[in-house]
Amino acid sequence: MRTALLTAMLLLGLPAVAFASQTDGTVSATTKYAWGENMGWINFAPQNGDTYTGIHITDTAVTGYAWSAAVGWINFSPTNSGQGVTNTSDGHLGGYAWIATKGWLSMSGVSINSSGKITGIAGTEGSTVGRVSFDCTQCNVTTDWRPTSARSEDTPPPSPPPAAGGPIAVATNHPVPATLPVPTTAPASPNAAPSAGDTAVPAAPVSSPDPIAQFYRDIIQTVPALRADLNHVESYDKPLRVEPQQTGLVVGQFVSGVGAAVEIPRNVSTGALTISITARPLAVSTATTALVAMGGVAFDVTAVDSQGNAVHSFNHLLKITLVVPQSLQGRSDIGVYWFDPGSNNWVLVSDVTFTGRTASFTVAHLTRFAVLGDRIAVSQPTLPPKTAVNEDWLWLLVVLIVVYIAQRWYRHTRDK
Repeated sequence: MRTALLTAMLLLGLPAVAFASQTDGTVSATTKYAWGENMGWINFAPQNGDTYTGIHITDTAVTGYAWSAAVGWINFSPTNSGQGVTNTSDGHLGGYAWIATKGWLSMSGVSINSSGKITGIAGTEGSTVGRVSFDCTQCNVTTDWRPTSARSEDTPPPSPPPAAGGPIAVATNHPVPATLPVPTTAPASPNAAPSAGDTAVPAAPVSSPDPIAQFYRDIIQTVPALRADLNHVESYDKPLRVEPQQTGLVVGQFVSGVGAAVEIPRNVSTGALTISITARPLAVSTATTALVAMGGVAFDVTAVDSQGNAVHSFNHLLKITLVVPQSLQGRSDIGVYWFDPGSNNWVLVSDVTFTGRTASFTVAHLTRFAVLGDRIAVSQPTLPPKTAVNEDWLWLLVVLIVVYIAQRWYRHTRDK
């Protein structure tokens, strides 16, 4: 009797066991890797000892952890209210995961298809966290969770969402969540030998160099502190879009020895801005009547709002760094100037710091900037003046020579 009762209970429970993973899914132990451009291979089904600590996917959220050998644990359900990763019954992810060593990873570009494969690109190009691709050649992260439209007819309906309902709101100033305790046994590194039954870890794609870090190494400067900000974006040799809650860094390196950088603090404007740096030739002989362009280049630093309108004034100061060509370093006859289109004149920027190969200053407006010098002071040096000769002495010398020759001639004639 007890055996029959147990068998009946198991049979009744079979449908729930068979299809429960479609509404509360985990990631496959054999297809679990995505590639982060700043984090390397990311394991979405790590094991903490014998315990699965990977992500869990439901119709409303993604919870749990992923693991990267480069950055450690990636928390998909940080404890701060309003944070974490969301999901919809159609498989569209949103919200943010937290990485203690990098900051917030946006998941808004990621979705789960009808086969349970996670696709898309997470993160933001140019940010400290960087982007995470689920679609690279050897990337493959699959789950047994399925969108509503792809579930078996026998799948029981998912549990109703919490009373609050709806997606989790994403805060604009993401606070740092409580520090995640380091597990006693860290999961196996994707770069280590795979464990028994695991698939071989693909070779890492060729990593792109960090041109911004190289730019600052070349000018013998440390990278700006705001680069480590939790909500930071940056770009190299292309325009950068900055939201009010973000810090930004734009670097333009156009030819050898010519470059500029702009540091943008948080809340510099009430709306999103796109900031660009463009280098343009500035003829040495035609800069102005009194000034000459040093290095023959000027930098147009511009900002436009979401409607494409030019923005010239800001809530906070922006820091601009110009590269000073090596041939001009150490000179005292140069300065940084900004171009005033109203008066068609170049205006000297005050409080410029010349350090090594750079000239740094802060401004509350953007326009054209250049390193200029005084035309007289920087012109080719003239030859040193010749020593003056007293013409009276010269004539006296001629007279003495004539007298001497005359005396010799007279004596010679007399002796004959």
